[in-house]
Amino acid sequence: MTNLASDETVLDAFADVVAACGTSEFYAALLWAVGKIIPFDTCGVIQFSKFTVPQYILTRDVPDQEMKYYLSGFYRLDPFFQHWRRTGTQGVVSLSRISDTVDASDYRSSFQPRTGMMDEIGIICPKFHGVADDLFFLRSAPFDASELERLDAVFPLIQQLHALNIRLGLEALPNHHSRPEIAPRTLSGASCFAVLDQDGKAVFTSSGWQKIVADDLTLSDTVHKLMQSEQAETLPFSDGYVTLHLFSKSFSLSPAGKLILVFPGEIARAPLAWEDVIGELHGSLLTPRERDICRLILKGHPTANIAEILKISPGTVKNHRKRIYLKLDITSERELFLNVLSIVTNR
Repeated sequence: MTNLASDETVLDAFADVVAACGTSEFYAALLWAVGKIIPFDTCGVIQFSKFTVPQYILTRDVPDQEMKYYLSGFYRLDPFFQHWRRTGTQGVVSLSRISDTVDASDYRSSFQPRTGMMDEIGIICPKFHGVADDLFFLRSAPFDASELERLDAVFPLIQQLHALNIRLGLEALPNHHSRPEIAPRTLSGASCFAVLDQDGKAVFTSSGWQKIVADDLTLSDTVHKLMQSEQAETLPFSDGYVTLHLFSKSFSLSPAGKLILVFPGEIARAPLAWEDVIGELHGSLLTPRERDICRLILKGHPTANIAEILKISPGTVKNHRKRIYLKLDITSERELFLNVLSIVTNR
């Protein structure tokens, strides 16, 4: 394994990350630095929460259509999101490492073929209570064990830099009105927030805090409950969730104080099994054999592979495909996928 401590390109890249801590350039610098350790094709940062649909913070070379599919419902098949919601773990996560926790086969066969990618790695860093950032990296070739080892070795540094970015961003809040480049991504997705001292008095509130909280009675009650709490926690309300973060005594803006953040958003729905989705694909119209062929088409298998898997001739597969398209009133594989997307979105 390469000695990362002696690799000047890696060291220079992480020096840039240190310089970017507390600014809007932090995530871009961190993704760039990780790229000096492992090559990838596309990457980004997505914010996970215990209650709402994931939110993209930053992406590089991720197609808009892919993000639209994901947010429309395919997040329900995302093994990284499912794994984090179930375990709350942090660190370097790969599809192979989480196989004991979640079944990643649906994600591999249904969503990834649409991206043109073969493998994915996530680096999950806790952000606030019930909130985490997932730095994701996708590639058209598999990641190997040595690459995971290199990321494992550097994860403690990534975690500390991530935490430093949050702390510096929060400490700069009093200046953020005159310096809007400070901390907009530190608090990504929050509609409003308030920093309280250890006695519960407001040290700093974002613009609109009073109005947003006062206009929603349920939200107001939730915020009041968290203001009385002495431990970090996250509570849902009708249109999102509120999280309480506790500061250490060394936090300069509010020693031993609190941060309350309001995150609006669509409540995340339960995970889906791909087989259930296929079963709902006009199940009364399609025969079991036709559903089998639909399943394989959606997994990206060409006609010849489908014929080999089902032990039938390619001509029979083509005839089945024609009947499927006729029954579903579609003309292409893309329309078949959009039918499935409609089920995932509305189920």
